[in-house]
Amino acid sequence: MEETKNEVISLSLDFVYWYTNLVYNVAADILIGNLIKITQPIVIQPVTHGEWVECESADYNYCCSNCGYGYTDNRLSYCYDCGAKMEND
Repeated sequence: MEETKNEVISLSLDFVYWYTNLVYNVAADILIGNLIKITQPIVIQPVTHGEWVECESADYNYCCSNCGYGYTDNRLSYCYDCGAKMEND
């Protein structure tokens, strides 16, 4: 009778170990699959450089040398229109 109890306990521990590994692996597969679905690809673009130049326009004091978009302030570190990084900030 003692051997039967030990075998049942052993089978129960084996089942718990197997079931835990199964749940862990399935949960990990689902999590990784969902992360892959929601992750956006990275778009790498070259950095364009520009500088603030004085505008001839009455509306703006400074223009981007890359795209010509006008601004009233030359302390911005990049052009909001084209994204050029400003060298003289």
